Amino acid sequence: MSKVSVIIAIYNVSKYLDKCLKSLHEQTYQDVEFLCINDGSTDDSQIIIDKYCKLDKRFKSYIKENGGAADARNFGIEKATGEYIMHMDGDDRAEPKFVEAAVFYMERFKLDMFIFGYKQFTMDGDEEVIHLKVPNGIYNISEHPEILVNTPNASWNKIYRKELYDKYDIKYPKGLHHEDLATTFRLMYHAKKIGYNDRPLYDYLVDRKGNVTSSVNESIYDIIKVCDILVNYYKDHEAFDKYYDELECIVQRNYTFALKKLMRYPDKEFGDKFIDAIFRSKGQNFKRKNKKYRVNEQTTDEIYRHKAILKMYFHHKVKKHG
Repeated sequence: MSKVSVIIAIYNVSKYLDKCLKSLHEQTYQDVEFLCINDGSTDDSQIIIDKYCKLDKRFKSYIKENGGAADARNFGIEKATGEYIMHMDGDDRAEPKFVEAAVFYMERFKLDMFIFGYKQFTMDGDEEVIHLKVPNGIYNISEHPEILVNTPNASWNKIYRKELYDKYDIKYPKGLHHEDLATTFRLMYHAKKIGYNDRPLYDYLVDRKGNVTSSVNESIYDIIKVCDILVNYYKDHEAFDKYYDELECIVQRNYTFALKKLMRYPDKEFGDKFIDAIFRSKGQNFKRKNKKYRVNEQTTDEIYRHKAILKMYFHHKVKKHG
């Protein structure tokens, strides 16, 4: 058994995968297994995986039918032997002490989760350190509910005690994009001690062509499905009212992000239906605005709270680009 299991979800990222796995090969921590989950890739990803399995005994290879990132993460968790779980995407990179530093904080402070800073980098090589919005320290959502709205959705800038997944039967929603949004805040609900440190340990490729966060198609509706999973989980645990403002803020921010993507889509009928679906979901779950948090990232984001005005704005964008 290994102390840490790092799960790498891999699907047709051979162009980036060598640098990703090289950054893991160079990890200073030894008591770790790197679980390479080949999610039905049709490119040369497996050749690169095999290379590192021969080079470094910490690497393990698994090939499965394509099921999406959520399915790959779940598969990896089932295979993991570590006390702790970390996640990585096959087009990203890890800093040399990605594992070592994360384990240090988990062990020293007996944490259930540890959340760290990260860098964003572009295809052109530009880098930017993304700072956490939560000050360094130890928290839980019961005493500090504000950490819910100030924690990134992503699975990969965190380390988790595996027991959180196993004891509470938490899985990533198979077949849906934005799977981390549906899962991170369910894990946080059960974590008694969550540590934060702004040190950047992960490098996230922000502008890969075909990235889910940059494309618009029928899968845009997944944002509604994963938000419903999150909201219903808190309802099922009779915690929805307690964290109403936090959940409303999380959902509204993610809906605004999806609607901003929609503004680039030239199909009026498609757009109108999606806008209707967003506001229908909001109306079912949230009867009032939260009065606790600033939801809008920009002043102009207020438009995304008003359906009629938003549709007028969208129609203008369609006409302008049509």
